[in-house]
Parts: sequence; structure tokens; C-alpha cells
Amino acid sequence: MTFSRRRFIQTSAAIAGASSLGLPAAAKPLSFRYGYSAISWGTNIEEAIGVGQRVGLPGIEPFRQNVVNYLDKPLVLKKLMADHGLQMATCSNGGGPDFSGNFYDPAKVKKTVADHIKFVRDFIVPFGYVDHFKMNMGPRPPGYDTTDDNIKVCADALNQIGAEIIKMGVKLAPHPHVNSLVQTDHETRLLMKSTDPKYVWLTADTSHLTLGGMDPVVIIKEYWPRIAEIHYK
Repeated sequence: MTFSRRRFIQTSAAIAGASSLGLPAAAKPLSFRYGYSAISWGTNIEEAIGVGQRVGLPGIEPFRQNVVNYLDKPLVLKKLMADHGLQMATCSNGGGPDFSGNFYDPAKVKKTVADHIKFVRDFIVPFGYVDHFKMNMGPRPPGYDTTDDNIKVCADALNQIGAEIIKMGVKLAPHPHVNSLVQTDHETRLLMKSTDPKYVWLTADTSHLTLGGMDPVVIIKEYWPRIAEIHYK
């Protein structure tokens, strides 16, 4: 991929952890407060890591689709990152073989829950220092309208995932996102109301919150005790 400063700025989001919050006992605080997204590099995570080293960023956040070649060898990727002076902030869901991202269809949610728990257990936990799991909530239903019942199905799934991964020392941090199941103010607030704060936190993205009709400052201030990560764009 041709790399330029402009492309990097356009396609990368800064990641800030709410480190003042209490961490699960099994997690250790990361040594950095910000990083960049690897979404633009496809499966070439090696190049994404090299770019981060060249520009001096300490953290990286790939998607599952970026790390498909390392799903069964997370410690190899951890070493590669460490050799380039990077740590993984978290790894988002999305992409890769045999992985369900449907959070609204009751017939599919059982697999979604199982897939996400397995991904955290088998890939994220071995890094040893990642304290949260940023994740998107999949597509909107056919017709594009998300109902309150859809949100409640999603919330129940998130509670199930969160209840399991917090035992591993990892917080669940869903990401309201334009063109995803949860994108509007009503949908975001209903999701937060319907999820258990012991198990579910929030990834606040300044761009997607704005595009979804929200004021990101208001959302971040209101839900600050549950903010696990912030994306700046």
C-alpha cells in the first residue's frame, strides 16, 4: 500500500484509554495512552506495524480482519509488535473466517456470543496486557431500521459476552458506528441503559457519534465512568 502522511491521518484514529478507571485485577495498565488503527492495511499487519514504528506511535489497534494470519499464534504477533516498539491497545472484532457479527437476529446471536468470547480468550488474552475489547455491533437489519427489540437482543448478547470476558480481565467496549446496528442517540442510550455496567463499557468515537446526531462531548461526559476507549477523528 502506498503510504502518505495525508492517508495516515485520514484513515487512522487515535485511541485514548480511560486509564483513571479501575482495571480488573488480571489486567496491567498499558504503558501508552494513544495509538492508531490498522484498518487501512488489510491483512498486511506487518506493514501497519512498520508504519507505526516509523512515525513513533506506541500503540496499534487492528481489526480481526487485519490479524487473520495470526489468529492461532498471537504470541508471534505480540513479539513482532514489541520488536517494533509497539503494544496492541486492543483488537476489534470483524472479518476473518467463520465469525458471526450479527447482534439482532436471535437465531444467530448464540454463535455471535460464542465467537466473540472465543476470540477474546484465544487471541486477545494471550497478549497479557490488553484490558478491553473494542467491538462493533454488526449491520443494521434489512430495511435499515433498528427497533428497540433489536437493541435489547444486542444488549443481552453484550451482557453475556461481557460477563465472561471480565473474568479474563478484559472489559467489553462496544462502539456505536454509522451504518451499524447502533448509530443514533436513542439507540446508543437504550443500549447503555439495557446493558449491565459491571460487564459493558463503551468506545466513544468522536466522528461516529457526531454523524449519528450526537454531541460527543456530552456523551463522553455523561458516560465517563463507562468509557474504556475514545477514537479521535
